[in-house]
Amino acid sequence: MAVLTLVRIDGQVPWTCFRAKGGNWVAVCDPLKLTVQSDSWADLMEDIGQTLDALLKDLLASQELPQFLKDHGWTISGPMPSRPEDVRFDLPFLTAITEPHGPQRHLHQDPGTELHLQDGTETNISLATKGHNKLYLCSKSRFAGR
Repeated sequence: MAVLTLVRIDGQVPWTCFRAKGGNWVAVCDPLKLTVQSDSWADLMEDIGQTLDALLKDLLASQELPQFLKDHGWTISGPMPSRPEDVRFDLPFLTAITEPHGPQRHLHQDPGTELHLQDGTETNISLATKGHNKLYLCSKSRFAGR
C-alpha cells in the first residue's frame, strides 16, 4: 500500500450544522454546495473531512484543482500533487450549529432539483452532495463518485 502524502490547503470552509428530526446530524456548506448527513456529531466531523478530501481528489484527477483553488482564494502548502491516489487533503472547516428552519430544509443535490427533509424521512435519505460539476453519493464513510 502506498504512503499517502498530506496536502494542506490554506483556506477555510464554513458549514452550518443542525440535528434533523430523526436524530441525524446534517451539515450544509453553501459556498461549495455540499450537504453531509451522519448518525453522530463525531461521524459528521469525519464525514465532512472525507467529503472535502474526495472532492479535492476528483478535482486533482480532472486537472481542475488549480483553478478551483484560485477561484476560492486558496493555496496549497507545497507543490501541487500529480496523483490523487497518493494524497490526502487537509482543508480546515468551521462549523456553526443552528436550529432547522421549519419541517423542510433545502439540501444540495443535482442541478435543477431539490431534496427536502420532511418529517420521518431523514433516515431514508442517502447523503447527496454536489461539487464542481460532479455528484458525490456518500453514506457514512463510504464514497462513490459519479
